[in-house]
Parts: sequence; structure tokens; C-alpha cells
Amino acid sequence: MPVQWSADSSTVYFMDAKGALKVVPAKGGDSTVVVPDGVTAMAMAPAGDRLAYIRGGRIEILTFATGTTTEVGATPAATVVAWAKDKVLWATAGEVYTEGAPKPAQLASLPGGGDVSVLSFAPDGTHAAYRQAQKLFVLDLASAKSTQVGPPGAQFYGWSPGGTQLMYAGSDALVIADLQGNTTGTLSGAEASWSTQDAILLGSDTDLFQVRPDASAPTKLANGTYRLPTWAPNGKDFAFFRGGALWTATAPALPPVPTTLDLAATVVNSFMQARQQGLAERAAAFLDDHGKQAYSGEKLKLVISGDPRFSRFYVLTQEVTGSQPDTATFVVRLVLTHGKLDVADFEETLTVIRDAATNQFVVDQAAGGAHRDLGKGAEVVGVVVATDNIQVAFDSDLDPGTVSEGVRVLDSKGRLVDATATYANRTVTISGLVLKPGAQYKLVVLTSVRDVLGHNVAAEYDLQLLGPTVKNKTDRKGPGAATASPSPASPPTPGG
Repeated sequence: MPVQWSADSSTVYFMDAKGALKVVPAKGGDSTVVVPDGVTAMAMAPAGDRLAYIRGGRIEILTFATGTTTEVGATPAATVVAWAKDKVLWATAGEVYTEGAPKPAQLASLPGGGDVSVLSFAPDGTHAAYRQAQKLFVLDLASAKSTQVGPPGAQFYGWSPGGTQLMYAGSDALVIADLQGNTTGTLSGAEASWSTQDAILLGSDTDLFQVRPDASAPTKLANGTYRLPTWAPNGKDFAFFRGGALWTATAPALPPVPTTLDLAATVVNSFMQARQQGLAERAAAFLDDHGKQAYSGEKLKLVISGDPRFSRFYVLTQEVTGSQPDTATFVVRLVLTHGKLDVADFEETLTVIRDAATNQFVVDQAAGGAHRDLGKGAEVVGVVVATDNIQVAFDSDLDPGTVSEGVRVLDSKGRLVDATATYANRTVTISGLVLKPGAQYKLVVLTSVRDVLGHNVAAEYDLQLLGPTVKNKTDRKGPGAATASPSPASPPTPGG
């Protein structure tokens, strides 16, 4: 790699055309010569305290604190150098070595047959990418097993931060693959760099993009020439070449990774909007076979027609309720309107799962509740479930004296759960709970609850709940996952 950042992202080391190793402040300024000539490769120690480089086929290590340079014991001429934790490792034409006493230790032998060139070592030092006969391979240094990655002619572009994936250029695109060569993502063809924050820069002669490894959140950063972009360790700054000169710049952060609940909620919202608009075919596209069966009978209608009309909907409560596959449960309230007056509503409980084949969320289960007439006392309009409390929002002010006995939680056997209900700002908070993950509970609002005008709740309100099972995860699984709309991005800010 012709550019190497310092560990604190404050300086940039580079090799010029004559093999001189130089360093320059990331914010711009005059360069300083570190090694006058003959340098062919370099690597910064993870701790940032040492710089290893190859000069005349030999490994030399510069220690910054003392300014001294030491030479690693003799081996055949080195071609590439890297670090694995606090030890340097390197490759020759036929072997892979690391530091040892009293002489370097051989880690692995490269496959025979000639024409073998190691390109890079994984960040954890367990694998090496190499080229042989115009083919790209990954070598497991522990087992000496090689795996071909990509088609003939594939060009290596880098490792994921943890070293479990790699990036290479195929015939017309960049490909993200695991160490067995399985494709996990495809990106537009460009010169690329993978950051410690799991973002990929795509540079070319005409523009600069930033994208996630699964191709989500593609964000154009700027027009212009951005060749050989190289992220700094801080995942914010990067270096690039333009017109033969080395530049640095700062890239804006990508939008936050959508959570499991965010992705599922997007599907629920699109499903409900299609139903509200009377688009049965579009709504059905969000259902799997079980979901389609749920809406095939008389109890649940995919499209609600007639008077009163289905005018609006909102989510009453939502929570992640499982994993493998990712599962979320939503209680959605559908409001029915006659003329301009909301006259009734009812709820549907939707179970949304991540489809194993497409990685998209689909509605897998649906159950409907009873219709309720509106205008007859306070109504629950939102429920938030946590392990130790449940917050219940109402559409009007309540008589606080009716809350403690009128809002309660029952366990799966119908027994009252010991808790305390308090009221403030149209919200009842049921605290002191210890909800078991995945266990069934029921929120009950009795008719004894009154609003401040003296109107009792018209009918007992029951809502089935589950104890939270998993946190609202931010992981994304493979290609095809739903993507967030990219936020407008400012161009990167060039530095000297």
C-alpha cells in the first residue's frame, strides 16, 4: 500500500516514485524524509509505536519513541509486510514468516508451481491473500488450505475490519466475499477502501461515493478525481491521489444502520398504506404464505371497503420478539371514519419475520380484535414495553384516583402481577415489573378508569403482550436487506 496512516490519524506516511519513505501532517505541510530510498512496502503497528518497512528485501522496524531502527533476522527477500497484534509478519517468494528468537519463525509455505505473490495479510494475521496464475486465493496460515476467490483476473482491494471478509474487483463490479469465497455483497466498480467503521469509500476519476458493505446507504460525497482512497484509523479522514499529488479529506458519517425494529416497521407501514389506499395486490406482496392465509377468510380483510371507511392507522405498540429468524410484533390500530367523524376502531396484531431467502421482512401472522365505538371515554393510544415497566398513553386526561386499581398487568395464567401504577401527562406508568423474556402478559384497562369529565372507559380494554426477548438490534444480515434512504451529504473537506 503506497499510503499508511499513523495510529492517531494525525500523519500520513507514503513512498515516492524513487522508494523514499516520507511523512507529512494530515492537515498539510512539508514532508519529512524517514528513509531516503529503496523502500518497497510498509506497515504501521496497531499500537502506533513502530513502523515496519521493506528495504532491499530486508525487514526493518523503526521505533518512534527512540528513533532507532532494527533489522529482523535474515530470510529470503521479503515482498510484503504486516502486523498481527504486536508482532510483524511478512512473506517471501515461497514462505510466510513472523518474528522469533533467535531467528524468524516460519508460519506457512506458499503453494508451489511458481508465480506466487502474496498481496496482503488479514488484520488478525490468520489469513493471506495471494495471486497465482492470475487467480486470487485466500490462504489459511494455520491449516495451509487455499481457497480461490472470484474469477480469474480478480483484483484484491482489502479486508473487512475484523478480517472475516475481503473485497475484490471482478469483471465489472466490486465484490464482498467471505473467506470461503461466497459473495455477501456487490458494489459499483471503483478503487476502494474499507474503514474501521465498516464503511467503504469508492473513488474514481470522476466522483467519490461512500457505501456500506451490503450496498446499502450509497451516498455521493463529491465530484472530481479521488484515486486510491485510503481510510484513516479514525474512520473519518482519508487520503487520496489527484494529479500526482497526495491529498487528505474528511468524509461525513453514513446514516445510522437501521435497527431490526426499524426495518420491520418500514414493512408494516408500507403494508398498511397499501391497504388504506385499496391496493390489494401491493399489500399482498408484503405477505408470506401464512400471512396470505390469515387474510383469506372472513375475519380479516386485506382491503376494507364500505362506510365507515378505513381512514388512518397508527402503531399502538411494537417490539422485537425473537431471533433466528428476526421477529417483531406490532399492534396496529385501524380507525374507521364516517364523513369527517372517527366512529370506530379496531386492532390487528402483526407478526413480522425476516425471510431466510430474501432477507426482507414479511408479514407472517395476523390476528384481529373487536371493533370499538369511539367517543365513549378515554382510549389507549400507545404502549411501550420494557423489562421493568410498561408505559400506557391515553388520548385524554384521566382522573388520577381511578388509575392505580384500573390499569393492571396479568401473567399468562391470569394472575395479577405485582406492580405500581402511577399517572402523569396522559400516561400511566406501571413500574416494579420483572417481565420474563418471551413470556405472555395481558395489559388490562378496566371500565372503572375515568377521564377528567367523569366518563368511564366504555368497555374493558385488553392487550396481549410479550416480555422483551432481545434488544433492538442493529445488525444486518447479508445482501438484500432493506436499506435506509441516504441523508443528503456535504462534500468531503479537502486538506493540504
